[in-house]
Amino acid sequence: MEEKEKDKKIQDFGQVVLENNKKHGKIHLMTIIGEIEGHDVLPASSKSTKYEHILPQLASIEDNEEIDGVLFLMNTVGGDVSAGLALAEMIASMSKPTVSLVLGDSHSIGVPLAVSTDYSFIAPTATMIIHPVRMNGTIIGAPQTFDYFKMIQDRIVRFISSHSKVSEDELEKMMMNTGILTKDLGTILVGQEAVDKGLVNGVGGIKEAFAKMQELMNEKEKNMTENIADKEMSECKLCPRNCKKNRKNKEKGYCLMTDELCVARAALHMWEEPCISGEEGSGAVFFSGCTLRCVFCQNRNIAAAQTGKIISIDRLADIFLELQEKGANNINLVTPTHFVVQIAQAIKKARRNGLIIPIVYNTGSYENIETLKLLDGLIDIYLPDMKYMDSSLSLKYSNAKDYFDVASKALDEMFRQVGKPVFDKRGIMKRGMIVRHLILPGMTYDSKNVIKYLYETFKDDIYISIMNQYTPLKQVEKYPEINRKVTDKEYDEVVDYAIELGVVNGFIQEGETASESFIPEFDCEGV
Repeated sequence: MEEKEKDKKIQDFGQVVLENNKKHGKIHLMTIIGEIEGHDVLPASSKSTKYEHILPQLASIEDNEEIDGVLFLMNTVGGDVSAGLALAEMIASMSKPTVSLVLGDSHSIGVPLAVSTDYSFIAPTATMIIHPVRMNGTIIGAPQTFDYFKMIQDRIVRFISSHSKVSEDELEKMMMNTGILTKDLGTILVGQEAVDKGLVNGVGGIKEAFAKMQELMNEKEKNMTENIADKEMSECKLCPRNCKKNRKNKEKGYCLMTDELCVARAALHMWEEPCISGEEGSGAVFFSGCTLRCVFCQNRNIAAAQTGKIISIDRLADIFLELQEKGANNINLVTPTHFVVQIAQAIKKARRNGLIIPIVYNTGSYENIETLKLLDGLIDIYLPDMKYMDSSLSLKYSNAKDYFDVASKALDEMFRQVGKPVFDKRGIMKRGMIVRHLILPGMTYDSKNVIKYLYETFKDDIYISIMNQYTPLKQVEKYPEINRKVTDKEYDEVVDYAIELGVVNGFIQEGETASESFIPEFDCEGV
């Protein structure tokens, strides 16, 4: 069905979306051929480009977030001046990267169309003709008529000059040239001549046009990311702490990190849920720092930024590819919130260079919605916690009285992005959400409330992971009520409650999981 629609779009409008490339960018291909049809309808036998079709298409492309750039293939003899200029003005006003390729001819009003894009190419043997404005039909030979012609011509000259390297004076000279066209005024430029005059950027074909389009799309993506980084890191509000620290100026936020990426470990991890780790392992990348720093944190060394190595965005992208090469089922981003902007850029770069495995976002769920939206389309699997419902518990153990209010909204956004679970034939998750809940000693009442909330909210559209791996480490000695392991009775009570509710899609932990042996060494392996 999709192929039929694509074929029809090519047939009707000479347009198609090119998306099967390794660079993971969507390019809209649009043709401008034959004569530019304007306010008068051309004969059915004429090959034409109808501006009333192209204008709304261009508006639709501009509004479509999935389209990354537009490539125009041009072979036109000109046509309606007003319509052609309107199309050129529309193309020039687009925010998405645009490239034109002149094949065959781009005559008359086709010239401003060719130069209206961000970058223009002309085939070696293609031609461009520049001549004065002409109008067919009967006209009134009044001075006003000639003034009108001059006004239109001046508009065209100004447009071409402002979108090329040719001055207005030089353009008018080429228009009024009497030595090239035997029965008319104007200038013919062939291939390289158009480049030498400064009218077109380069000589090339479809290969060169694609390469330039990819370059422009990458440049725009980089600029957007850098702008976001400048904004977010100059007055950091990435997480709900809203500390407003100038991390770009090397101030440390609540997360204890500046804007410099800091990673403590990047290696295959075998201790996630079976559909995440599988037999091969999850490619876990542990980031230093944290926005929660729970008193019972198992990864306390990295949460407190006591270990880790400063790396570049390029290095992070390479780490993703190295983990894929080692056989990882996915890239598992652990405590990533405070580095979201840099991570987004690294994911995009890695995908352009061949990353195809899913991206997992492993988080404590204390997330701002606007920050999560920066990841829309980049994350395949969300692996969030739902730690508490009781605000007194979240305040005492995570210094976040608003934890549930924040986390519940964050889970809604995560689910909106990834939807229902999808697995491959091996049972490895490719897309979806698994919500984790770690049972704390003596707090089965809150655990039950969490499970009930998750199931009533998402039903079987998510997986719930009920965890008994709570490990009382040295730092909880000042909290005697949680300075012990969860008993089998406590754990079974919560699991039985989940079953009574009707939870089917879930994971439970069996055996001796409450052990420090499950905590990896944060020795910068793989970094």
